[in-house]
Amino acid sequence: MTIRRALTALTFAAAALACWLALAWLVSDTRSHPTPLTLTESLTLGGEFVRAEASLDRSRTLFRHDCLDFSWTVTGAALVSVDDAPVEAAGRRAVCEREQVTLTLTGAGGATWARPFHHWALFDFAEAHALLFGGLALAVLSIGLLRPWRGGLSGAILRAAPVQVAIAGATALALALLLDLFTNTLDTSRYTWDWVHYLDMAQNGIAGNAGLVAPYAYRPLPPLLANLFADATGRPVLTGFRLLAYAGIVGQMGMAFALARLFLTGARRFWGAFAVMLVVGLTTPAAKFYLFDVLRTDPLAFPLVLLAAYALVRRERASRDGRLPLGWDTLLVATSLLGMSAREFAVLPLAMLGACALRDLVQRRRAGYSLLVGLAAAGTAAAGYLLPRLLIPVGRSDQLFNVISPVELAVLWPRNLNLLLGFVLALLPLWMLSSPGRARRLWKRVGGLRLPLGVYMLGVIGLSWAGGTDISRFMAFLHVPLVLLLACLIEDGIPAWQVLLALGAWGLFQRPFDAVPQVTLDNYLDFYIVYWDRQSVVTWARVGEAAAWVAGIWALRGAAWGGGRLLKAPR
Repeated sequence: MTIRRALTALTFAAAALACWLALAWLVSDTRSHPTPLTLTESLTLGGEFVRAEASLDRSRTLFRHDCLDFSWTVTGAALVSVDDAPVEAAGRRAVCEREQVTLTLTGAGGATWARPFHHWALFDFAEAHALLFGGLALAVLSIGLLRPWRGGLSGAILRAAPVQVAIAGATALALALLLDLFTNTLDTSRYTWDWVHYLDMAQNGIAGNAGLVAPYAYRPLPPLLANLFADATGRPVLTGFRLLAYAGIVGQMGMAFALARLFLTGARRFWGAFAVMLVVGLTTPAAKFYLFDVLRTDPLAFPLVLLAAYALVRRERASRDGRLPLGWDTLLVATSLLGMSAREFAVLPLAMLGACALRDLVQRRRAGYSLLVGLAAAGTAAAGYLLPRLLIPVGRSDQLFNVISPVELAVLWPRNLNLLLGFVLALLPLWMLSSPGRARRLWKRVGGLRLPLGVYMLGVIGLSWAGGTDISRFMAFLHVPLVLLLACLIEDGIPAWQVLLALGAWGLFQRPFDAVPQVTLDNYLDFYIVYWDRQSVVTWARVGEAAAWVAGIWALRGAAWGGGRLLKAPR
């Protein structure tokens, strides 16, 4: 390494540190000076004497979505309103996701008086984001210039698998914490979704609970774990659900890292798997959403599905090498069965295993063992589906086919289109990095996994079709083929700058550091991009954005390829 390169890298590192120190000072100053606002006003409205006292506990916060405590006491007014909503003469309420809150008084003759209380949020300003992410970009540039993995003691340390796993785990936890910092909380007073049933199960249990509703009651594992946590610690079940969300996010990122490593060699085994892991962590419907709405069961299913997929890849390799894959098959079956008690999508690794067993049976490879594996996969899938439905009594059913018939659903063309859009958008990083030549090589590289992967993707589409409204969240289970195929593409020799470019585009497209809008239901549903049969201007704008990212990255790749050929041309 040249002295100039080392000095440049250290300069970038110092600049990154300076950015983060400046941001830390701003955060500290904001927290130290919340600047509460108080009002005491005496006035005459319509000939009546009116007195108002109001206070906002903070006017300076870190984020727009931080909730503020607004209280008021009014005497003499005919009508008191807060943000145009009539309220009692004295009261208190939480104010969230607002730049300001307005107290309005109306006198007996219709005369009005209004006073806004403004709210200032640090991360409403581009400067705060520039310091945070600019510092991160400078740190990445510094590491890229130093290239500690190239050689020497630092390279040997970084090449050690335990060190790589530790770095990946620490990064996954740090990203989960960062996402949580930038994520607001579902307004449960306005939006009553599936969380009601999971909270009821966690608070009141399953046995003797007359309020159980299908299909939510058939996903008992996360609510029971949250209940167990609450009983053991004396903390609210909400805290237990939040811990499960963290475990799910960190776990799925860790399993994505482990699964990707199986298809990578050399230095790519670390940085390639690390990039794939970040793709998973930045996927809003698989990570951020469950910090926004923590009362869900899905977070626990994601890492279990990826673990089962990991076991499938290892069993395929063991079988190819002539070894009996009994241990990996057992792990897959047990993991899938456990995952089905959190979300039905966990049945899909069993479908993959059954497809592999059927293929081996047709090809007469360990016919007896393959028959047993196929029967075990089918039996476990049936048990995981039927046992909860036989053992858990429900008061009513909210399952999709109780609302709409399969025939009506099949010809609901806007929803079918949304399923297609959801499938395409969930695999967006693949489209950014693919090309006809790469696709042909990828087809060959995947080899014997083509059948189980095809079964898995068809299964995701089928379960999403039969599942309900939240298509984006359902399609997030495409992480298994996304991780595997991205790893194979990176191993094909894709330059690191293209992977970094696709990762950045994916992060910008997913909006992981934006608050989930809740001001209106339309704003909220637009955040999903594809929801039920709903298609709005925002839907097509986001689809157009995805197409623009793919076209832009392909154009940059083409320009780089053309420039490289020009430089290599004889002169």
